[in-house]
Amino acid sequence: SPVRISLPFPDTLNVDAMGIGLRFFQCRPDRLPCWKNIPCNQAHFDLAKLSLPLRVRHTIPGDRFVPLGASGSQKLKKFFIDHHVPRRDRGQTTVLTDGKRIVWVMGHRMSDEVKVTPQTTQVLRVEYFLLDT
Repeated sequence: SPVRISLPFPDTLNVDAMGIGLRFFQCRPDRLPCWKNIPCNQAHFDLAKLSLPLRVRHTIPGDRFVPLGASGSQKLKKFFIDHHVPRRDRGQTTVLTDGKRIVWVMGHRMSDEVKVTPQTTQVLRVEYFLLDT
């Protein structure tokens, strides 16, 4: 079942059932690293565009999202096929959702709908890591 995350964001949250942990960090947009230097286990969101609470869950058939850089939504299945994600990994993929939609297919791509823009005033950085099992 999904894990719910609301304000104030915890520094660190362990999701034992999924074997992952999450770190949350709020910063100003001028403190962001160059996007080329951002590892795939991190995403930066425009905090004002998120509709809280956030939730972490595994993917479910029929999931859709708007990949960063895309103009419209796409089924996750098609995204996985286009990006050569092995079938065995797809069911284990974790997504971060807000009240309306998937905002991050963790380890792959965040949603274009919540990206940081020149108008952004507050950034939420989310980083995930594997728990030692």
